Amino acid sequence: MMNLSATHAVSVNPTTGEVVSSLPWASEREVDAAIALAAAGYRQWRQTPLADRADALRRIGAALRARGEEVAQMITLEMGKPIAQARGEVAKSANLCDWYLNTARRCWRRKLPWWKITRR
Repeated sequence: MMNLSATHAVSVNPTTGEVVSSLPWASEREVDAAIALAAAGYRQWRQTPLADRADALRRIGAALRARGEEVAQMITLEMGKPIAQARGEVAKSANLCDWYLNTARRCWRRKLPWWKITRR
């Protein structure tokens, strides 16, 4: 749960009321820089070969599984979600990475040309 102030966003554990973290708001300049970086990253990602994208999904899924308990604890701390539900959320996210990875591989095996097309 977030408490908002003029200078900071404060994350509070909704179960205990304990402050989990406090982060200063970004300036307009910082927001603009973040948007520019995201746009540049998107343009780069669009040019990334399908095999590399698939490998990224594989690594993300593996990282979620390797650090699943840590991520689940963080979700519980920040959202007050029961730990069993948080673990399920992490597992579902890792499984979605697998699903998208396997879907990409099936498309790649069919040698569909769509991943070579760059939209303008």
